[in-house]
Amino acid sequence: MLCSKYVRALGALYLRIVGTSVECYKYLEPLYNEYRKIKYKNRQGKFELSHVDEFVDSLLREDRVCDVILPRIQKRHILEETEQLEPRVSHE
Repeated sequence: MLCSKYVRALGALYLRIVGTSVECYKYLEPLYNEYRKIKYKNRQGKFELSHVDEFVDSLLREDRVCDVILPRIQKRHILEETEQLEPRVSHE
């Protein structure tokens, strides 16, 4: 596939921008198991190496990714307490 890891990362960013809190956690957390390397350009204009799972983690935890200010989402523990999400099980 043509650059499927970048298409996946772009789709994840899009979902994070337009999705609800529950949708973001439901569809992005499985990407924590995606360890492929990706390159991105930092603020100084230099390319850095990262991984898809690190990119997804930044989407779920940070307010700004790829110089885009993201809408706020509910914290995961609050969604678990209100039974909108099941507790996350790590498969490490």
